[in-house]
Amino acid sequence: MKVGDLLVQKSNGKEHVGLIVKIKAGSSGWPNAFIEWTAESPNDYWYEHGYSCVNISNQHHIFTVIEA
Repeated sequence: MKVGDLLVQKSNGKEHVGLIVKIKAGSSGWPNAFIEWTAESPNDYWYEHGYSCVNISNQHHIFTVIEA
């Protein structure tokens, strides 16, 4: 996963598509991905925290990364 990749997040019967615009270390030391969504962002996405890259990598039933 890297800046420029597309992220598809599936939840509550909806698909949200966004572009990974930044990856930086979070307070836990693990990297977080920050997404610019093409439309409405998912309810569980926080712009100030992004999504944990570890969660994105481990939750294939929710997240799909399409490499640039």
